[in-house]
Amino acid sequence: MLHALAPQGTLAAQIVILLGGYVFLLGVGLMWAHRKPRLARRGYEGWATILAVHPLQPRELTGELTDIKLRLVVPGAVPYAGHIVRMLDPHERAIFLPGETFPIRVDPHDRDHVLLQPHLMPH
Repeated sequence: MLHALAPQGTLAAQIVILLGGYVFLLGVGLMWAHRKPRLARRGYEGWATILAVHPLQPRELTGELTDIKLRLVVPGAVPYAGHIVRMLDPHERAIFLPGETFPIRVDPHDRDHVLLQPHLMPH
């Protein structure tokens, strides 16, 4: 059908253009999907000290739903308390201990929206 609609000698060029456009749009979509979340890009930097860790459900093979009580500090603001409910992997349980400090990002418009960034800790 495409061959019948294409002018003589242009079928190969049309296929190349269509495939090129598809690959371009696929690449743009993948770049957009792999970008950092807005909070990681635009949030205020700060740190959180863990005050307490309370499991909410029994341990499973995939992890443990945990309520983590935090003291949050953002430079230029008064420190405040908060908590995060997070699924902790078995290997993360060893680093989420009371007294540990982690870098965070805080939403400039909603200080209760916090992104905990334990992967940025030096090992």
